[in-house]
Amino acid sequence: MVKRGFLNSSFSQNEEDVVIDNLLGNKPHGFYVDVGAYNPTRMSNTKRFYLRGWTGINVEPDPEKFKKFCKYRPKDVNLNIGIANRNGKLTYFKFEPDTLSTFSKEAADTYQREGLRLVGTHKIKISKLSDVLEKHANGKQIDFISIDVEGYDHEVLKSNNWKKFKPTLVCIEAGGDFEKDSEKLLNRVGYRKVCKNHNNLIFLLKS
Repeated sequence: MVKRGFLNSSFSQNEEDVVIDNLLGNKPHGFYVDVGAYNPTRMSNTKRFYLRGWTGINVEPDPEKFKKFCKYRPKDVNLNIGIANRNGKLTYFKFEPDTLSTFSKEAADTYQREGLRLVGTHKIKISKLSDVLEKHANGKQIDFISIDVEGYDHEVLKSNNWKKFKPTLVCIEAGGDFEKDSEKLLNRVGYRKVCKNHNNLIFLLKS
């Protein structure tokens, strides 16, 4: 297991970007995918890499947050959609605080029982991860994918074509009812867990 480093240039919630950087050998150039990207400048697992010259795909269903990616990540592909194991539209539950907004009805019900304020719901276009990668990353080596979608990570993982698109690293949210299912899925398609902290799990593609 990798110990977390301590660098002032970390933009992640718990220095996940530093761990990812170390595992990838501090590559000068690369390609990332950020599902549930949230913010281009803070609590971001990809800003560190963008500043270095990397590019990638940012998927953010919230229209206001998406506008920030268009402004601050002009070299990236920025998509105002959600990712699910089907195509179409899905209800997006927007909460206060907005870090807990989710497509998961189960997570939304839990948050409301805990007293969190539901700001509103919106129907958002959704696509399979495999379709997004087919269109925007076909032929590219994906160095890492970061998934943070508040209880919906397993659905995102199921929507990928793992035979065709295999990032070197996968970072998913820790906790929740489907953590074990997500870990089993990633183990099955060739990954091993190399790091865990309070918020996230990081998996490395087996050589």
